[in-house]
Amino acid sequence: MELVAILLLSLMGLVASCPPPFNDFKYLNTTLLGELREQYLYNKTIARRWVNAVTHPYTPLKPWPADDDGITRIKYCYRSKEEKEHLKPWFDKGWEIWHKKIGDANAENGHSLATPVEYTKDGTPLYCNEPLHTWNPQVPHDVLEVRWDEDKDGNRDTSLAGGSGTMGYFPDSFRNNAGRHSYHLNINPPLDWDPTVTVAHEFGHIFGLEHEHQRADRDHYVHFECKNLRDWEFFKKRIEDYPGYGPPEDVCRDWHKSMMYGWRSAQQFSTDNAYDRDVDPSGEDPFEKEASTEYDYKSIMHYHSRSFAKTTADFEEFTLYKWKNGGKEYEPPSKPTRDNAEFQAQNEEPSDLDYEGIKKMYPWRS
Repeated sequence: MELVAILLLSLMGLVASCPPPFNDFKYLNTTLLGELREQYLYNKTIARRWVNAVTHPYTPLKPWPADDDGITRIKYCYRSKEEKEHLKPWFDKGWEIWHKKIGDANAENGHSLATPVEYTKDGTPLYCNEPLHTWNPQVPHDVLEVRWDEDKDGNRDTSLAGGSGTMGYFPDSFRNNAGRHSYHLNINPPLDWDPTVTVAHEFGHIFGLEHEHQRADRDHYVHFECKNLRDWEFFKKRIEDYPGYGPPEDVCRDWHKSMMYGWRSAQQFSTDNAYDRDVDPSGEDPFEKEASTEYDYKSIMHYHSRSFAKTTADFEEFTLYKWKNGGKEYEPPSKPTRDNAEFQAQNEEPSDLDYEGIKKMYPWRS
């Protein structure tokens, strides 16, 4: 009964204060809450270099399928004409950041991922919804839906800023509902931030890439300071009012416990396995992630030091600190200082290792 109460409280808090997806992305990005919930029993991060969720043999998530010529062209549609007019320039800029790094799909570049293609019929682009809030029967269910978020009255929510995206491709055998692949962009004034990097980061999730800073060996390279999350005080009180899962510091670092309280900002930094062995202690983790070996500070999938921070200013208020001497064998101190830690910058383009991840997920096959 207590668990049910906490779950209900969690959902009420999300709907009231921060409707899905979590959209305060001036300083970070995230995956849709719905997809995080879908992966509740399954996610696991291996301590490697680039991290993806689609190439491990056990995962039902897959890379986007290739066309008959072996080239992968992700098909997408805008939900409505108005959304296309507003979001298309940013969508195109986000892809261009990736294209500048990885180039065209060919043998020389070593990958088969081409420019996404707007879904058409007889040469005419189709909208995902026709009418609005009703999936267009002429559009296949697996087409990527590009849209903004709405407020409780069904209108464009201009209070939001940022983006979110589902991760990889969901084959029909896993999920076959319309709109199961979605790309939410909320780009509203005042634009005192550059949305382009956010859009590019979310493209990484669409392709199948995970967050770099959520690797299991993360603490050897960066330090996460939970108490500097901007919603720390709110959830600290909630946990104290509804105890049973340990102190706030433990809840903050545990994916399952933070989910029980609706603490979505904390989940974006968790390194633990979201696959619950208590539910299925004998089975293989069906969402095992695959990766390589080297930590990538330069990945576009890496958050920066002020992600979800209370302020944008002082060193003492960062959420992520980069260890100056971080490495595989580094034993991190208990507390970051100006002597042992420094600012982790926002990466504005895919890294060389992000490129390697694309080649792993979408290899060139002659």
